[in-house]
Amino acid sequence: MAYTCQQIISLACQISKTPGYTTMAGQFFNAMLEELWQVNDFQFSRQSVYVDTTQAQPTLGYPLPSNHERTLDSYYIVNGAPRILTQLPIEQYDSLFQGVTGSSYPEFLCVDVSQTPHTVLFYPVPPLATGITLRYLPQQQAILTPEANNAIPWFPSQLYLITRLAAELMMVSDDTRRDDFLKQAAGILEKFMTMGDDDRENYVRQVKLDPRAFRSGGGHRPTKTMPL
Repeated sequence: MAYTCQQIISLACQISKTPGYTTMAGQFFNAMLEELWQVNDFQFSRQSVYVDTTQAQPTLGYPLPSNHERTLDSYYIVNGAPRILTQLPIEQYDSLFQGVTGSSYPEFLCVDVSQTPHTVLFYPVPPLATGITLRYLPQQQAILTPEANNAIPWFPSQLYLITRLAAELMMVSDDTRRDDFLKQAAGILEKFMTMGDDDRENYVRQVKLDPRAFRSGGGHRPTKTMPL
């Protein structure tokens, strides 16, 4: 049975021998969860959004969901054939010709994280009716008063949460066990990242060439009827 936020904080306070620090533990707890989604790409939390490009591309780009953090991949389908888009850095996108380029379908995308919400731009500018599916990693909302909240946290490795939170509380109480607990927490997270983060069962990672310089299929169209 999964522990609630309140139970995790209570256990961590008992382990760290800081029973009166529940409010501070709740603050540490939210800070830990925020760090997790900021610095890790957890595939289990990925979401997708459909971007309707049938309207003219806005100057600042099509708006993305307010919780968009990082883009994983994107694609669209033409005549039953999927087309994968390659993401460009915004500096490279700014150097490209911005006019409508005949009847070409988009091959690249660029996410502008300086906008609120984030926006996405496509190149070549989509002149034809199509829609693009974009998979992304979301920002996670902070938990309201976690020390009294019966919700189950979004991060599934609860042993890591308990061990790491206990270590953070030991910093406050000058507990000499803190370094050992931090090492234990790092080991638990490493195992989780190795075995439980992604759904890579029964296949291995592949080394790929940079798609910005090496187009898949040698630059040939997947079907004879697909436009340039």
